[in-house]
Amino acid sequence: LQSLGPAARDQVINLGTRPEAGMSWIWPALVSLRRKLPSLICHCHLGSGDEILRMLAAGSLDGVVTSAPHAVRGFGAIELAEERYLFAAAPSIAKSIRTPEDLEHHTLVEHDRSFPFQRYVAAADRARLKYRDVWFAGSTVLMTRALVEGFGAGIVPEYLAERHLREGRLRRILPAIRIEPDLFRLVY
Repeated sequence: LQSLGPAARDQVINLGTRPEAGMSWIWPALVSLRRKLPSLICHCHLGSGDEILRMLAAGSLDGVVTSAPHAVRGFGAIELAEERYLFAAAPSIAKSIRTPEDLEHHTLVEHDRSFPFQRYVAAADRARLKYRDVWFAGSTVLMTRALVEGFGAGIVPEYLAERHLREGRLRRILPAIRIEPDLFRLVY
């Protein structure tokens, strides 16, 4: 968006993103952009990954910032930043998880059915991960909070877990399991 320059005068941009990316990253960027280009109007819609991609496909949004796979035909995408993940649990749960087999006694705190974060684990490792049950939280912020509060184990974005790791409210688990990064993209 910063490359729009003077041509952005009197332009309205409807941008969608997930709530956690919107609050931590997109909103500060839009505030900065608004200061540089005061006549640029940006409407930011916060929603689930599926919702914002449907809105983009329907023409309600001009662009979407997401780490979801580029799944909208006929649209382009620009890679913006890498998103890294980690496997974590509250200390009370982490101490009982030494091997992947230990997970079968715990709840998996997951994003949602359409976009499970277990997809970032290599297939061979993923096949070894069995859980007592799964709780779909629908938001990475809620997932992180559920992990901090001891509701299970799960894969969350590093940027959301960092503070909790420093404060000792979360611990990394199963470091031998490789978790692939993803990319935030501007899909337009």
